[in-house]
Amino acid sequence: MFNHGAFVTASFEPLMGYFKARGFEVLAPVWPSHDQSVPELRNRPESGLGKIGLDDLTEYYAGIIKELPEKPVIIGHSFGGLLLMIAGEVDRIVPASLVRKNYSLYNRQSGAVTDYKEFPGRSHWIIAQPGWEEVADFIYQWLKEQLPDLAG
Repeated sequence: MFNHGAFVTASFEPLMGYFKARGFEVLAPVWPSHDQSVPELRNRPESGLGKIGLDDLTEYYAGIIKELPEKPVIIGHSFGGLLLMIAGEVDRIVPASLVRKNYSLYNRQSGAVTDYKEFPGRSHWIIAQPGWEEVADFIYQWLKEQLPDLAG
């Protein structure tokens, strides 16, 4: 399950195609009040969008996860919440140092299987900028290590 950041609804399209081609079922639910294209959100933002808090998002995604037939692998971008934490070295929006700090907190406290990888020379748009395939390949290899029965 891919969780996008606060301002982009289609940020995972390249990765979704990558993982679908490898036999994964992929899901990228949009945030509440965020189910429009980026231009539509810019021109006519939903009134509820600015009122969504972390608790709201947590409840929203927990509800989606509870309906799934098995526990998902969660990969997030930016504010989307991360399980496999990837960072762009030159990210000016969410610096790698902040992602690394969050990783250390999740790693100690969540009980989830987590990892951290920093990609040199990458920006905040790490999941869709040219060369995104390197990021996808890393995630795929990580998944194969975590899920030994994974085909492919």
